Amino acid sequence: MIGGIDMSLVQLIITDKFILIGGDKRVVDKDYNILTENANKVVRLNKFTIVGFTGRLRDCYDFFKDYCDFSPEIGLSCKPKNCSYNEIITDLCKKYQLMCQIHNNKTMTEKFDIGIVVAGYDGSRFLNYSFNLHPYRTEWDGVSREKKATNKSCLSIVLGGDKTDIHYENLQSQINQLNPTTILQYKNIMKDVFDKGAVIDKTINNNYSFEKIRVSDVI
Repeated sequence: MIGGIDMSLVQLIITDKFILIGGDKRVVDKDYNILTENANKVVRLNKFTIVGFTGRLRDCYDFFKDYCDFSPEIGLSCKPKNCSYNEIITDLCKKYQLMCQIHNNKTMTEKFDIGIVVAGYDGSRFLNYSFNLHPYRTEWDGVSREKKATNKSCLSIVLGGDKTDIHYENLQSQINQLNPTTILQYKNIMKDVFDKGAVIDKTINNNYSFEKIRVSDVI
């Protein structure tokens, strides 16, 4: 059954010109047995919004079931829905609060495990919200709102498991070294992070997928 443990690796880049999210496709169980190598963890909900999922796939689906379908073969897929980015975020913030109440109930024997980025265009700029709940890394828990502040830098975010810091360092060091500006250049850097990550992190693979939104797509 898909839904046990799924540490995953999701990378997000936001500039003033585009959003780019990439994710690997491996799903493993609690004993790190591979359940599938081809599960979608990056989904474009509509022209304004892309989401990336890490954690337990079952929990991610529960959080996004109004917007996504789920199957063991392909993971999560989009339910077409004509909502603005702000409407989706408002809805998800309410769902997150309800999930927190359950998660923090001391009688719960199994805690939620989600790490989710929701990036999109709010009508004037690109933004990202991150939703996190973890059974053992409580310092990661919470909702964070981030946006790119200037046109001279990018916002980079990495979600994953115990090796998140290593993956992020690999991504950021290449960005600093190569000074990418185009979607293709960023995508090639992210591919390299996936390839290197798959060598040291058995919860991910180098079978990855990407989704993007450009300014020209929404204006």
